[in-house]
Amino acid sequence: MPSPADVRAAAAAFAAAAGVEIRLVEDAAGANTWAALCDSIWQMPPGASIVEPGHLVAMAHVGNYVATAFAGGEPVGVCYGFWHEPGDQALHSHIAGVRWDRLGSGIGKAMKYHQAAWLLDHGTEAMTWTFDPLIARNAAFNLRTLGVRVLEYLPDFYGAMNDGLNDGLPTDRLFVRWDFLEDGVPTPEGETSAVPIPGDIEAIRRRDPAAAAALALELRGKLLPLLAQGWQVCGFDRARSSYLLARP
Repeated sequence: MPSPADVRAAAAAFAAAAGVEIRLVEDAAGANTWAALCDSIWQMPPGASIVEPGHLVAMAHVGNYVATAFAGGEPVGVCYGFWHEPGDQALHSHIAGVRWDRLGSGIGKAMKYHQAAWLLDHGTEAMTWTFDPLIARNAAFNLRTLGVRVLEYLPDFYGAMNDGLNDGLPTDRLFVRWDFLEDGVPTPEGETSAVPIPGDIEAIRRRDPAAAAALALELRGKLLPLLAQGWQVCGFDRARSSYLLARP
């Protein structure tokens, strides 16, 4: 089982391996940098923003997590989270993104561990977030690399979105929790099943948005009933691009 010292050491090591420095946002200038990169990653239309800079300043000022990853002085990643309700010792990591030309370079992992180390400094050992269940690389990162637990399947959770990545698509999400001082999710014993997804849904979305929307509904029709029946997501097979489930 990892210790707090292990998490802090991992945060430093992953940042060094990715070649980034992760800085907390503390003022309007930092918030403007964060927001501009976030809008670029999510391909926002002109005049629209995922999060207004002033909102970020206020959230950071009252003790929430807002950070930017820099490589060679250039912003390459963003991460933003806010606290759960009083009494629930966890942070919700609402937004995390990496510049498209730096995907696969370890920046996402470095940011998650930086956030975990920050949480330890604030007396907390868990965070939650959502991710698009059709994006295989995110499923592999969350379930294989980090070892998160899937808590819920949320159909069309955010409703209609106008960014370039989600416009016109259902916004189904998996709601997950990362207890980063635990060893990950043990594989339950019992009946098992696999639910496949496309290896590259983002290419399909660019080529045929209607087909991509249909695939989202197809996955909802498979995964949501299984979870409702007590099945648990226990992993992700990257080679077969499939969720692995078990029913105790």
